[in-house]
Amino acid sequence: MNRARLIVSIFCLAAASSCAKAPTPQAAHDAKADEAAIRATTDSYLKAYNAADLTGLGAGLMENAVEMREEGPELVGKAAIMAEATKSFAENTLAQTATVDEVAVWGDVGMSRGTWQVTETPKKGAKKAVTKRGKWIVIHQRAADGSWNAWRHMWNQDRSAPPAAK
Repeated sequence: MNRARLIVSIFCLAAASSCAKAPTPQAAHDAKADEAAIRATTDSYLKAYNAADLTGLGAGLMENAVEMREEGPELVGKAAIMAEATKSFAENTLAQTATVDEVAVWGDVGMSRGTWQVTETPKKGAKKAVTKRGKWIVIHQRAADGSWNAWRHMWNQDRSAPPAAK
């Protein structure tokens, strides 16, 4: 009786495993094109940011994006990030520059990092413009349409003076 159960069990396992689908290989992507597309996301971001273009900013975000800010709680989700951007643009005139120092891609996930500088001028009050600079990193995901969007974004601010010009 035990031998019969063993044979039936082996037969069932064999039948079940033959029905299982093999994993689908990831589609091949052009690494250089992916790197260029991720680099271009920084240009699109800066163009939208400097124009206070909320639609443009939102276009580059995944719905489940997380922004890990230096000051304040992290912003979870595109809606929270956009609400904070709306508030910031209402209160300030902002001008930002950024460099992309590195890009890496692993399948449908990519990373870019670099440095930033932003000048913030309050729209009300007697405060003067303040310029801040620091470093940033963005983890990107390839969207269903093949575009690259920010999934995680984190930055910090330099506390020391900028390096002297040579």
